[in-house]
Amino acid sequence: MGERWCQTCQNTVEKITGKICPICGDPQPSSRLCPDCQSQLPAFQALRSWGRYAGALRKAILRLKYGRDMGLAEALSKHLIELYNDLEWNIELVVPVPLSAARMQQRGYNQAGLLARPLALAIQKPFSPHLLRRVRETQSQTRLSAQERRQT
Repeated sequence: MGERWCQTCQNTVEKITGKICPICGDPQPSSRLCPDCQSQLPAFQALRSWGRYAGALRKAILRLKYGRDMGLAEALSKHLIELYNDLEWNIELVVPVPLSAARMQQRGYNQAGLLARPLALAIQKPFSPHLLRRVRETQSQTRLSAQERRQT
């Protein structure tokens, strides 16, 4: 009672485990690079997700982003902290992806920052929310397929 994101919903999340692409983290039949990363290496070294963007997790993220349910960030960040601890990555600081000025003005907060701050606190790393700057406006990816998102 009184939870932002109930245990029943959390239990329905399809967690990403097993063999994954070592760069993008997408589930694969083997631990080799996925076809997308083979054809064009991303600009990042590694990416991991706690769960598939579907069902209850998708609804929670959309509520955080568009429903102004900012308290959900703390509940969701607990899973990021667990994932970080399982990965045993050695990072120097936590930097959220910035929003465009228009989206920041419209929303009033950066959901990535709300997720990143508790992670930084838990792993005792510096949090630098203004280190990156968005240099171009991009369209909302909410209605794009995975392939369309990679092309933007």
